[in-house]
Amino acid sequence: MKGVAFIFPGQGTQVLGMGYSLYETNATARRYFDEANEVLGYDLKKIMWEGPEERLAEGRYCQPAIYVHQFILATLKREMLMVAGREVDIALGLSLGELTALALSGVYDFAVGLQLVSTRGQLMQEVSERKRGGMLALLGGSLEEVREVCSQTGAEMANFNTPSQIVLAGTIESIWEAEKLASSLSFSRVIPLKVSGASHCSLMEEVRCEFHDYLEKITFKIPKIPVIQNVNTEMSDDPEYIKKSLEDQLVSPVLWCQSMRKAAALGWTEFYECGAGRTLKGMAKQIDPQLQVFSLQESEFVTSDHVSVVA
Repeated sequence: MKGVAFIFPGQGTQVLGMGYSLYETNATARRYFDEANEVLGYDLKKIMWEGPEERLAEGRYCQPAIYVHQFILATLKREMLMVAGREVDIALGLSLGELTALALSGVYDFAVGLQLVSTRGQLMQEVSERKRGGMLALLGGSLEEVREVCSQTGAEMANFNTPSQIVLAGTIESIWEAEKLASSLSFSRVIPLKVSGASHCSLMEEVRCEFHDYLEKITFKIPKIPVIQNVNTEMSDDPEYIKKSLEDQLVSPVLWCQSMRKAAALGWTEFYECGAGRTLKGMAKQIDPQLQVFSLQESEFVTSDHVSVVA
C-alpha cells in the first residue's frame, strides 16, 4: 500500500494572518516561527500577521513566509500520520513549493532552507524591480493556440498547471500583446496575474547566475523521500543534480500537471496540500478526478476553544 504524498503550492498563496493561530496554540509551530525570526534577522511574524498586504506580497517576504507556514503544517501533519502508522513517502511542490518539499525530504534542514528561500525571493524581487515583467493565465484553449500566442508576442510558457491551464510569462509588453491576441482565440478565460514580475522564463536568467553562486556554498544531502522535480518530473537522489534542477527551475516551465500525473502513475492517490488555500486541490480535479487531495488548514491543529485574532 502506498503511503501519502505531500504537495506544496507556490508564491501567490500567501494570506495575511496565516500561521497566527498555530503560533498561539502549538509549541512546535512557535519554535519554528521564533527560529525563523532569528535566522532572517527581522520580524517575519509581524509582516505575516500585520502586513500590510502589499509588503507581504513582495517576493523577499512572501517566499520565506510561505515556506515557514508550509513547513510547519507538513511537520505537524507528518507527526499525526506517524502516530496512526502511516508514512509520507513522496513530496512535490509547485515552484517555490518545491523548496519546501526538499526540506521535508531532508535535503537540507529548516534553517538552511529558509535562508535559501529568502535569498531566492530577494534575488527575484530585485530583478523584477529592474525588469518589468508579467504573467498571464490561459484557460480552455489548445496547446497549438498557446504556441501561436507565444510565437507572435514573445511571451513564454511558464507553468503547465492543468491540461487546460497554461501560464505565460514575459516582459510587460509581451504579456499585453499576448492578452490581446489570446482574447481573440478560443480560450475560455484570459487572466492577467497579480504578480510583480515574470517567473520561469528568460527574464530570470540573471537570477539564475546569482542563485547558482549561492547554491554552491550549500551542502545538499541525499533525500530521504523522493521529490518530483518541476523542470523534468524526475526524482533524483543526486544532491548536485537537485541543485541544478532548482537553478534551472527559475528559467524553465513548471511541469506541475505532468508531475501530478507521474505521482498518480506511480501509485499515489492520496495527497495532502500543505499551505494556505486550496489551489492545488482545484488543479488536481482537472488533472485527474480520481486523485484525493486534502487541504490542510490551521484549524486541524488548533484547539476548538481557540479564536484566531490577527495581532
